[in-house]
Amino acid sequence: DGYTGGSWLRSGDLGFMASNELYICGRIKDLVIIRGRNYYPQDIEVVVEGEGTVRNGCVAAFSVDREDGEHLVVVAELKDNKHPPSPLALNQALLAQLGAVADTFVFIAKRTIHKTSSGKIRRHQVRQSYESGSLQIVEEIDVSSLGDAADHCGVSANHPLADLFQQFGLMGTETG
Repeated sequence: DGYTGGSWLRSGDLGFMASNELYICGRIKDLVIIRGRNYYPQDIEVVVEGEGTVRNGCVAAFSVDREDGEHLVVVAELKDNKHPPSPLALNQALLAQLGAVADTFVFIAKRTIHKTSSGKIRRHQVRQSYESGSLQIVEEIDVSSLGDAADHCGVSANHPLADLFQQFGLMGTETG
């Protein structure tokens, strides 16, 4: 249903109407657009939080502009600095659940991610700190530096489609 009322208020919230009910999904400014697809950062963050070595409620997902387009960056606090998760396993989970893969994972020290006084992640402040180089980084992994394109999304070499992924440089996030 399209809105047919007389006026509206631009609040910055992202939502939809269904059965005359308004559902708020998030904020427009937080929406992550990668390769023409829209993702809610909360969805990406929940998948990454599912990895046992990442602290719950301490993940921020956002996009950054690079020469070749928008890239997905995920910043996550570690429970233990000595045991960061596998970026390939994280991308495999992201691909399976959302159809997305991250380009960069940044693992930071415990209790260093920016939050509001009520405990919400300050994504824009985390992004600014990432871009300015002021995060307390334990490890930063550019997934593209890890090997063949098929590996970026966790497609193993023995996967039936691995040859196609490698031959055509696919990431698993392409759309028609």
